[in-house]
Amino acid sequence: MRRFLSVLILLTIASVQLQAQTCQTTLTEIKQIAGAPPKDVDFTEGLPSCAFLKLSWRSFIALNWPAIWTFNRADTTKQTRAVPDTTKLIGQGAVSDPTVWDLFQPNWYIFAPSNPPGNGFAGWNQDSFLPSACGQLMSANAARLTPAQRSSLKILSSLSKFDSMPGVVQASSSSPLIDQNGFYARYEIRTSFETFNYIVSNRFYSADAQQNQAFNFPVQSATKPGAIFIKAAWKVLTPEEERSGRFHTSRAFLFTPTSPTVQSTCAGPVPVGLVGLHIVQKTSALRKWIWATFEHIDTAPADPANPGTQLWQFFKTGSTKPLEKPKCPTAGTPCLDWQPTSSHLNDITGGPTQAVRVNPIPLSCNQPALDQINQSVLSFFQQINPKSVWQFYRLVEAQWEDPGTPTGFFPPKKVANVTMETYTQKSSCMACHSGALAADDITPADFTFELNLGWRQTINPAPTPSPNP
Repeated sequence: MRRFLSVLILLTIASVQLQAQTCQTTLTEIKQIAGAPPKDVDFTEGLPSCAFLKLSWRSFIALNWPAIWTFNRADTTKQTRAVPDTTKLIGQGAVSDPTVWDLFQPNWYIFAPSNPPGNGFAGWNQDSFLPSACGQLMSANAARLTPAQRSSLKILSSLSKFDSMPGVVQASSSSPLIDQNGFYARYEIRTSFETFNYIVSNRFYSADAQQNQAFNFPVQSATKPGAIFIKAAWKVLTPEEERSGRFHTSRAFLFTPTSPTVQSTCAGPVPVGLVGLHIVQKTSALRKWIWATFEHIDTAPADPANPGTQLWQFFKTGSTKPLEKPKCPTAGTPCLDWQPTSSHLNDITGGPTQAVRVNPIPLSCNQPALDQINQSVLSFFQQINPKSVWQFYRLVEAQWEDPGTPTGFFPPKKVANVTMETYTQKSSCMACHSGALAADDITPADFTFELNLGWRQTINPAPTPSPNP
């Protein structure tokens, strides 16, 4: 009997050890990525979820690889923007050095009405323009920025037809997220070269050019890269947060475009820290894209029932305040002026937001593989650089097509990033984007809302002839 119990214990230990090793990566695998996104999902890698989670992390590592930021913006023959620096590893360099995706082109550059970028490498390699108000601030503050910061300066004002105030409110709810310091989270959408070139070369920034088209973004394969979209959430950093070494940082202008009720404003450049990241990638096996979402580990508790004692960016331990949308600080429905550059600490908005996580990470359908791959990757980030900022980020969830579920996706529902879908956490990335339409609001847009930004050329009427004298 004693021998039987001993064998049983050994088998149990072996089973636990095997399970703990089921979804892991290696330092060699991370080094071999060298800034190149994975070609496709490898279905031989462990449990079914593991293959998709490893693909998600490999994409994160590739896109957050240090970029070569001293590049020729006038080159029209080859891609020089958003090229990885293969002499470094992820996490090596200054916390404010640009990553590969930091140098992707923003959606507002592609869809600026009546001012489209040039085709191919000419349009891709050049810097996106600064609004005149921000350009004046840039001239006044250029000496305070490092060359690396100047090369990847951000304008956090993502375009969206769904937003009353682009770059401030969340597209899924038209409401902002207020951090514990009283400032709004800020958002941006960026595109890889393949995504940019597909839109620009086909003139899909124009609603007229979209007519009678079937949209199919480039697919990643063994021989060519595919389309990638990035959506990022940033928070304005305090001096202490900027010095903490816990954030990937950048300098950003906080720009609000002119609207019928609000004058154009630009503030900054201010230090911002990355708090949320969506990576959306299309591959041969994943024609409806794979959706991976990451957060800074200090955004909000993984499980709100066990918040611990630490300070959170969008959650206050011990507070009984419910998760609710902020109130508009100005008159009007919908809110047309959220006063984006002001602090909203305990004012009429009700800020800060108590961002309670509706979908606890420990209860994810992708567990235990999700925790396993997170622990594995983060341990290697620490080995590469004990001060690496990337050790403070985690994969929250990934979602992909699965005909065997009621929704056709896995996980079937409840896939959200607490910094970007704060108020719509019971839905999911694919459920939302499956209804994405082009500029005509009729044609399916291949799971992206960006084509809905296509603009129509304004033709001024011919002048009325003057009467003969």
